[in-house]
Amino acid sequence: MSTGGGDGGAVPDPAADRADATGGAGGAEDGAAREPGLAERIDALAALFERRILDDRDKRRLLDEARDGPYRQYLHPLVHRLALLIDRLDREAGGIAPTGPQDTGAAPGTAGGAEAGAPASGAARTGADHADDGETGNEVAVGLARSVRDELLDALAAHGVREVRTTGPFDPARQEAVSVDRDSGAEPGSVTAVVRRGFAHGDWVFRPARVTVAAPARRD
Repeated sequence: MSTGGGDGGAVPDPAADRADATGGAGGAEDGAAREPGLAERIDALAALFERRILDDRDKRRLLDEARDGPYRQYLHPLVHRLALLIDRLDREAGGIAPTGPQDTGAAPGTAGGAEAGAPASGAARTGADHADDGETGNEVAVGLARSVRDELLDALAAHGVREVRTTGPFDPARQEAVSVDRDSGAEPGSVTAVVRRGFAHGDWVFRPARVTVAAPARRD
């Protein structure tokens, strides 16, 4: 508050100046007090969010271990042996045709697991039946190998073991490239042949498929 002086100018009021200064300082202190409280609440919410994310991750890990643990510990050795037997049957059957998305639910023996043109019921026919058709003993053995192999693939699929997809573009997460194909004219980066089947259980690919991958043709 100011009072008039003899010269007509304003005269500062020391009491008013002290009050203004005190009020301004009090407002700053109140703001400073509010800001730390808000920051603490934000930190607490962030910590709670982080804990919940970690808890969810741990729960998913425990569920995965509960689901896959017994398989990996007890069934994997057996499945590995069956996979080796399937490899032998593939050689007897004359090779492997690329398969579709077997590790997403299709039954391997019925949705691309066998070569094109392979008889689905070769094992059910007798040797005399094949002889009547003019087939040789080697053709009988090939048909039997294909049939037994497809039954094994179906049995594995019934227990959650699926073939790894081997059609379309090369997938380094589920496939292993063992050779390059420059002569087929296929799209570069696509799978052109399967050397060995791959198998997966859920999201775990315990044996990647070994494949041949197309590459650009050489320029002369």
